[in-house]
Amino acid sequence: MKVRVTAPKLLMLLIASALLVSACSKKKQYAPIAEWEKYSDPFFGLSFTHPKGWHLTAEGGRITLTASYEAAERFVDPRAEDKREDDLDIQITVFHERPDSLQPLDEIVNTYTKERSSEGFLVKPTETIIVDSTDARKFSYAGNYTQKTKLSTTRVYMFRDSVQYYLDYSAFDDLFEPYSAIMDTLIASIKLPRPKVKAAGVDESLPSTTFTDFSNNFLKISHPDNFETSFPAVKGDMKFSLELKGYRQDCTVRIDIFPAKGLTVDKVFEQNQSKYARASKGGEVTISGQKALYLNYSPARDIASRAYFLVKDDQVYRIIMNYYTPMRGAFLPVFEQTVKSLKIG
Repeated sequence: MKVRVTAPKLLMLLIASALLVSACSKKKQYAPIAEWEKYSDPFFGLSFTHPKGWHLTAEGGRITLTASYEAAERFVDPRAEDKREDDLDIQITVFHERPDSLQPLDEIVNTYTKERSSEGFLVKPTETIIVDSTDARKFSYAGNYTQKTKLSTTRVYMFRDSVQYYLDYSAFDDLFEPYSAIMDTLIASIKLPRPKVKAAGVDESLPSTTFTDFSNNFLKISHPDNFETSFPAVKGDMKFSLELKGYRQDCTVRIDIFPAKGLTVDKVFEQNQSKYARASKGGEVTISGQKALYLNYSPARDIASRAYFLVKDDQVYRIIMNYYTPMRGAFLPVFEQTVKSLKIG
């Protein structure tokens, strides 16, 4: 039986077909990275630019940034299927270590890419590039963890002054290409450490009177430029931890951020006083425009400590300074200046 297609019906079919083609050809729109900020470790001498406000963790020689805490969890378990539509599952990593024995750069890259190939990843050819005036190797690989989950990665390897570095940019599914500028920015902006020249007559164990800034989406603080910034692993409901440490391992400043759960600073202080050994009278100061309460205590022989507590936006900011008592005059004023410089919110 023949079906007669009239002119109106044909027109409707053509319109429907055009709409279908248009819908299929319309590409998904991705929000651009609107703001960037600089990560800087003045003690080690490493710095680079990354998207502003990303979740940062640092442990040892590994610095990892993800768009959110949820994205970080997905990289821990790539096979998880509970992805939300608006998740930005992207991660960048900057890693450095001083290996016991040095291997040629190309040998390291060849070994790594062969391992990825044996795991089923499709590895693209290696390129030779220059990163901060340093010879480097760049390659990309991609593969599926599940039928719905694909992970793509670009890695860059390099050596500088017997230290091995690699930079990673990884993204799930269709996010890899639209946000590849993150890796381009990382490669273009990273500054690797330079050999330090010690000034004659300078005691390296003392805190410098020259300050530098550290900032991220949680806080901004100024500290001696010969102090290292590190980020202890957070556990439980802890949101962020920052530690400032110089040559002396017993002279530090640490900041922890965790939920206040509706408590005022007075109540938080009251609940925490009993946790500190041999605590003595402290006082009240203003930090970042907020009321802060502190107490002095001694956790060990010849070590003096002070714990500050302040609350803002239902978050507790706990600041703990430790210093070697015989060197109080050199450390305490500098540490008090560091704490006073803290800006939050």
